[in-house]
Amino acid sequence: MSESRENVHNFAAGPSPLPTPVLQKAAEGLLNYNGTGMGVCELSHRGKDFKAIIEGAEGKLVEPRRCIADIQPISASY
Repeated sequence: MSESRENVHNFAAGPSPLPTPVLQKAAEGLLNYNGTGMGVCELSHRGKDFKAIIEGAEGKLVEPRRCIADIQPISASY
């Protein structure tokens, strides 16, 4: 995989370029997630590795609830 990318700047509305290290980490996960030998898209949705991904994401959503409660409350059952 190439380590270099052109320095592209997007000043338009919408998504901006992601940092190369972020894209490289994502690419690694698509090929071999966390040393499982399978990409993240190939993992069983019932397996422990995928469950860890979901629980980690949910934890990151629930944790900031205290900060955004005034804007948009997120119930614990969501």
